[in-house]
Amino acid sequence: MVLTVRVTRWLMLTAIMLIAMGSAHAGTAPDPTRRGPYVVGEGSYALPAKLDRELSDELKTDLAAAVWYPKNAPVSVPRPLLVFLHGNHSTCGRYDRTRKIRVDDDTSYTYDGRCPKGYVQAPSHLGYRYLAQRLAEWGYVVVSINANRGVNAAPDSFDDPGLILRRGRLILRHLEKLGQWSRAGGAPSTIGFNLRGQLDFANIGMLGHSRGGDGIVAAVELLRDKTEPWARRLPTNTLVRGLFAIAPTDFQENQPRPLNLAYTVLLPLCDGDVSDLEGLRFFERAMQSDRETTKAFKAAFTVWGANHNFYNTEWQESDSSGCVGHAPLFGQTVGSAKQRETAVAPVMGFFRATVGRNANPVFARLLDSTHQPAEPFRNLTRYTQAWSSSPDASVSKVLERFQATSLRSKVGVAHKLTRMQAKPVTIPDHEISGLALSWRNATPAKPSRAVVTFAKAGQSVNARIYSSLEVRMSVGCGGELAYPDCYENPPIKDNVELDGEIRLIDIGGRRSTPVSVAGYGSVYAPGGVDFEGYYFVRHPVLDGLRIPTSIFRGVDLERVRSIEFSFGKQSRGVAYVADLRLSRAPAAYPPGTTSIAAAAAPSLRMAAQAQTLQQAAMPDEENEITFQRSIGSDRDGRQVALIDIVASSPRAFPVTGNGLTLRIGEVEVQGGSFVGPGRTDQVLFRIRES
Repeated sequence: MVLTVRVTRWLMLTAIMLIAMGSAHAGTAPDPTRRGPYVVGEGSYALPAKLDRELSDELKTDLAAAVWYPKNAPVSVPRPLLVFLHGNHSTCGRYDRTRKIRVDDDTSYTYDGRCPKGYVQAPSHLGYRYLAQRLAEWGYVVVSINANRGVNAAPDSFDDPGLILRRGRLILRHLEKLGQWSRAGGAPSTIGFNLRGQLDFANIGMLGHSRGGDGIVAAVELLRDKTEPWARRLPTNTLVRGLFAIAPTDFQENQPRPLNLAYTVLLPLCDGDVSDLEGLRFFERAMQSDRETTKAFKAAFTVWGANHNFYNTEWQESDSSGCVGHAPLFGQTVGSAKQRETAVAPVMGFFRATVGRNANPVFARLLDSTHQPAEPFRNLTRYTQAWSSSPDASVSKVLERFQATSLRSKVGVAHKLTRMQAKPVTIPDHEISGLALSWRNATPAKPSRAVVTFAKAGQSVNARIYSSLEVRMSVGCGGELAYPDCYENPPIKDNVELDGEIRLIDIGGRRSTPVSVAGYGSVYAPGGVDFEGYYFVRHPVLDGLRIPTSIFRGVDLERVRSIEFSFGKQSRGVAYVADLRLSRAPAAYPPGTTSIAAAAAPSLRMAAQAQTLQQAAMPDEENEITFQRSIGSDRDGRQVALIDIVASSPRAFPVTGNGLTLRIGEVEVQGGSFVGPGRTDQVLFRIRES
């Protein structure tokens, strides 16, 4: 029996869905974006498609990529290699004369390597030319992979949700071929230069966007897996030194942690595609580790006003209809040069700091919350930064991670609250435990306080041997304290900075001089995405404060036992606190500074208002949902009863990084696949029959 239901588009389908201006930093990071010494050449390669069963048993895939390289670099020195991978997107597009953009709404190329009449292949891999050219000027060979054939918009599989492992294997297949050409020659002349002896496999970096950001982590995991063949196929000195992910998904069932290499995730705060900012989880999982064989920094860099699509110049329709709590850097079509600029400095700083024989760690300061970016980058928009030199216990000592169900510290001491309410909470988007603090009617004379004790009675921690105290904070969402609701407005108004103080308390009960939260991090009310007025979602992204321990005066730093958070200048509010650490990484402030007020740089101002979004009305329209029973197989080959749900619309559904979600009333089903080659107006959702 087939059951058909007619519903409006917004009830039927939605795509599954960065916090403070740079904080009051003390130091200025060097500018990594100035032009390099080399002339850039551009080439490509495209090998014939074939059925590569290590990638797919059903669809042909190919090895195709664009290449940028330094034309006048000395041939005596192999060049560091950067591999880029784009996200999930339609593979064919047509030119819309009215809107004057290419609209990508067909997936035919995925299946047979051809597009319908009037369509062209969507060149998603060329969308990062603005980054690749700048990096090639500094001596990098950049290979941007075309993942259209057999990967983009292809149906998911039970054992590979989002086809992330397929993407990882595609990267490694390219590296295998590049390794052969570098070792023995024979590369296609279309690349533009002879690869023989010219690629330094000991210095590899990867950049991935959306599902590509998920895929680069998968590639490293597969390369390290001794049961997989990839390490044996690549040059013996192969070493991936850094991963940079832009708005990544997080589909992998093994929930990998990017350890033993540098990792940075860039999160667009107005992301309408991966709108739960799930890429944060890679950073958080790495930070939950306390052992790292190769110690390397981890950073989360959140950009206010940025959407998902416009970091790729070939994706010409915005995924986001608007922003809540902050101004957009984009319009609805074409792209955004201003938004792209917010990627140039972090990407260049990351790779120039981590990959290459001449890599200089100083360029990573841009990602570190104790430094403000150089002009003109720092005036583009707000940024939220979280940073760690390494989660390894030799670098940072965890004081408190907070328990998910208790108002006691890890040593069993109850948190002391004065005119304050507190609840253990899972912090939205981060998916880690934290402490939610709420206060009302606070005054400077009678502030609200919360004291967290991290040492047992009679015991203490020597903070003097560490350079800095690391605290992660954000303004809370609406809803109940224990159950944050980021679909409600926060208690602190937009564009108002959280004003609180932090003290250390020693074993004798002495409280240190106060340190202003605003001095080391500009913590604002969460910003997020406005879905055309139907609903919005905000993101309480934790800002990373790194405070010199020497700033805390009047206390015995060798015998510290507790940390105090107090709020009095703002009469009411909610804040989240997580991941308290002492770190050997220094926190920069000018030599000779004796007070936090003197150390803090001036608060940054928002750039000129971004262009206003031109929001097209979305009329209600009739759509169909069809239910039908079917039979399938689970991972072990056993037959299972399924219910197929097919959603049909007179308009094309988007091919997105985070997949599609079917919502009917209170019921939500995730993981849709397009019904057939080419068509994007029908989506199949498949669930087990209970």
